[in-house]
Amino acid sequence: MKNKVLSIIFAIICIIFALELKANADIVSTDKEVNSGDGNVTITVTSKQALGAYTLELTDTAGLELVSASGGQVSSDNKKITGSSTDGITTLGNFTFKVPTVSKDTTYNIKFKASGMETINLDSVPDDTNTAVLTVKAKVETPPANNTTDNNSNSNNNNTTTQEKSSEARLRDFGITPNDFSGFKRDTYEYNVEVPNNVAEVEVYARTLDSNAKIKSGTGKISLKEGQNKAEVVVVAEDGKTTKTYTLNITRQSAETPAEPETEPTTQPTTEPTTENTNEEKLGLSSLTVNQMNLKPNFSTDTYEYTIELTQDINSLEIEAKSNKDTAIVEIFGNENLHQGENLITIIVSDTSSEESTTYQITVNKNLSEKEVVSSVDWLDPATWGFKQYLIVGTVIVLIIIIIIAIILKIKLSKMDDEDDIEFPGVKELDKAMSEHQELTNSEEENKKEVKNIEPENYDTKQKLDEFFNNEEKESTPKKKGKHF
Repeated sequence: MKNKVLSIIFAIICIIFALELKANADIVSTDKEVNSGDGNVTITVTSKQALGAYTLELTDTAGLELVSASGGQVSSDNKKITGSSTDGITTLGNFTFKVPTVSKDTTYNIKFKASGMETINLDSVPDDTNTAVLTVKAKVETPPANNTTDNNSNSNNNNTTTQEKSSEARLRDFGITPNDFSGFKRDTYEYNVEVPNNVAEVEVYARTLDSNAKIKSGTGKISLKEGQNKAEVVVVAEDGKTTKTYTLNITRQSAETPAEPETEPTTQPTTEPTTENTNEEKLGLSSLTVNQMNLKPNFSTDTYEYTIELTQDINSLEIEAKSNKDTAIVEIFGNENLHQGENLITIIVSDTSSEESTTYQITVNKNLSEKEVVSSVDWLDPATWGFKQYLIVGTVIVLIIIIIIAIILKIKLSKMDDEDDIEFPGVKELDKAMSEHQELTNSEEENKKEVKNIEPENYDTKQKLDEFFNNEEKESTPKKKGKHF
């Protein structure tokens, strides 16, 4: 009995802990100590557990100049690294910074975040953050004995010279969703695009060329009226003074105007005029495949918007995209952590030699039935739970508590049965009287049987015997005393 109870309790505890059990892969970064002006320094970020997939992001450079990054698929601004492997990954990435020149010892806290992590068994791993400490030691120089006051003054001025801030305020990517345009160039600041009448709202997106530059205004969703609409994106450089403005003229067709095939936008450069070679192949993709799924419409280099209807319970899509130019770089965003409903995947093709970029967009409509949505819930990750999941878990916990209480009560009751019975006053005397009465009754019954078995010689003898037994029964019956009611 005890072994069964212990087994049940152990199973219940395992169930409870299983609800909270998750893989853990803490990320760790290397701390460094360098001398002022020592060139570059590299910070390495690793995981305590081998991972199958991950995304590592540099969330805070602490004001340091980022030189490069390596370790997986690196984003264009060198701040994000993604990777995947079936053999497991422990080194997530390396970030190289330029060591600043300082006049006194200075500490920089560089922050990282790892997300979208999975083990090689496809088990989800919670997001984690880490801070690397970079200590830059000021150089101690002993001036010569014959240094004059002017020399010392010049030396102090050199040590306190601060690094000049960048004046780069150009964009590396610019467009709208939906009905985006192609042919964006960093030094072209005005574009025209026409959208159908049924497009009443678009979202303007932009990415800066310098990671330290800021987009002051102009991005986000804007409502469109019929006819001409203007969107202006203002970019402010790191120095806070230099600004660039990119203008997008959006023409929304009137309701009476029949929809026409979208044409390439006419660019109006506000800087140096550009001469395009009509014989040169236009920058774009030469091939695009998504998990062997059908793109709508079929892929074409000149088609920049596609749709996929996703009815499978998958959270990411494997996309193979190749550029039609060897010097171009292809970057893919938004193909992971797909949720129920509409998802947008952006593919950017950038040519480093001509500073030109082209954007493709895939709208993924993930439509799962209610049954499939429930089955896709990760019971080990409460972040994926809905109201029904919390209700089920709460009900299970209540049932487990009731079962534990029932088991405890049963154990206590079984122990009480093993103890001596409780004796009340007069119980022994009552049991003795009842026992004697039972013995007397049994003796009389046996006497009757013996007498009845005797065969009487005649009728008179039998009658006398009957009368005798009748009298005996009357005398043996106790007479009641007291009042009769």
